[in-house]
Amino acid sequence: MSEHPTLSVRSRAHVGSCPARRLRRQGQIPAVLYGHGAPQAVALSTAEFTHAVPVSQYGSLLVRLVLDGTDAGAALVKAVQTHPLSRTVYSVDLQRVSMDEHVQVSVPVVLLGEPADARRGGVLEQMVHSVTLRCRASDVPANISYDVSALGIGDAVHAGELALPANCELLENPEQLIVLLAAPTVATVEGPVEIPDGVTGPELTGEKQQEDSQLAT
Repeated sequence: MSEHPTLSVRSRAHVGSCPARRLRRQGQIPAVLYGHGAPQAVALSTAEFTHAVPVSQYGSLLVRLVLDGTDAGAALVKAVQTHPLSRTVYSVDLQRVSMDEHVQVSVPVVLLGEPADARRGGVLEQMVHSVTLRCRASDVPANISYDVSALGIGDAVHAGELALPANCELLENPEQLIVLLAAPTVATVEGPVEIPDGVTGPELTGEKQQEDSQLAT
């Protein structure tokens, strides 16, 4: 498992909102370790977690766990709760796995290249940024890449067209739209407004017209 990042976690006895806030002030993240046994409350370093786990791989990264100084096998970073504004990590769910068991994961879709039509004004729109796969824990990919260089205006890529690693099954609808190269948006330019001969400004009516006429005299 040397190719996977390592996370050091420690057991914690106290659960609830107050102990969780205290942990965060100490630079720790409250977490839960579950699967292959009873759930266990743990804590891990905020700095270590943010360095080892890219945001794009929340839900799919396989890590090696060291629990209270002892090798605890493999786990998936299954769910990450973050603050909606600061994006600070509030809590983490870690799922214990064995390397040969099948798991369901959300894997990011990464676009490669740039279409020639995009350089001429076409708009490349990525509708979906991740897809759900089922595969063995040892086969979980870091991402699914797609080269968009050959796309032309109006071309679209659907989930069923993504090239998946061996032993991975797509759980999305194959018709799910992933990428679209849309036509450029052309702003409508209005021409100058023609003013009929003899009209120099807005016509005044009623009491306003009478008042302005008196002021002009």
